[in-house]
Amino acid sequence: MTSQNLVTARALDCSQIADWSRAIGWDVDYQQIGCGAFDADFAVVGCGQLRITQQVCNRDVAIQGVPPQGMLAVVLPMISNSLGVFQGVQLKEHEGIILRPEVDGFLRSPRNVWISSVSISRAQLESALWDYNRSELSTIIPTSSTFAFSPQVIRKLNDSIIALQSTGIAKAGILEIEDQMLRTIAEGLCGRAGEVRERNRVKYVRQARDYIEAHLGRVVRLSDVATNAGVSSRTLGLAFREVLGVTPVEYIRTRRLNRARQLLLSSAHVSNPITHTAIQCGLPHLGYFSRDYMKLFGELPSQTLKRV
Repeated sequence: MTSQNLVTARALDCSQIADWSRAIGWDVDYQQIGCGAFDADFAVVGCGQLRITQQVCNRDVAIQGVPPQGMLAVVLPMISNSLGVFQGVQLKEHEGIILRPEVDGFLRSPRNVWISSVSISRAQLESALWDYNRSELSTIIPTSSTFAFSPQVIRKLNDSIIALQSTGIAKAGILEIEDQMLRTIAEGLCGRAGEVRERNRVKYVRQARDYIEAHLGRVVRLSDVATNAGVSSRTLGLAFREVLGVTPVEYIRTRRLNRARQLLLSSAHVSNPITHTAIQCGLPHLGYFSRDYMKLFGELPSQTLKRV
């Protein structure tokens, strides 16, 4: 495996860039929005599973694109006073773009500015994020987004792109650079996505909590709770641990026990109150119910009843 220039060409029309992009799997359309004769340089470097695309146009262009199947695209921040517009929002200094698979991205690019993008397989980026700090892609990037990368991260990525374009790199060297790029991208995303991650995880916990409260007396499967919250079971577990400090299973059990305690304290006139309450709260195994109740509240259900 060697670093390979798949395309290095000069375009005199937007459609040429679109055709070259489609040849490497992009579903993309270009529109020239700056007046005058069009002139652009376009290059694609392939190495391993990464595809690095670079382009510069002498006119403003509007780009609508979807990454190749199973891939995400990281568009590096533009080093320019004119930073472009993504999804209708003006990009800020050091902001890059993440395009998720099968999601349209709309970018207005200013003239005479190099655009560098890295196409990465979803599995690769998920692995890099998890290795970096146990983050999940669906949590950090709920949709195509902008991210403010630090100058250090931008410099590392640009240095890696330059290195991959060098000739005569051995296989081991290419893999090392590729792995470094993945780690750097993970570092940039994790370091700059905390606020978004917190908002999303609070939302996931809130949605899961509402579902759990409505089903305390029934069998509650974690997969059903996660589906209702719109996330994977693993993402939901991470959200609960970060927001509440417990797993979803621990939360469900604790909520059931608290509900049982409330009912016991108001069940003086109910026959067989302990059995009735346990079943009503989705805790049909009386032995486990008494054990867990004692562990949580420091007394048996029967002792609670004596205080009614």
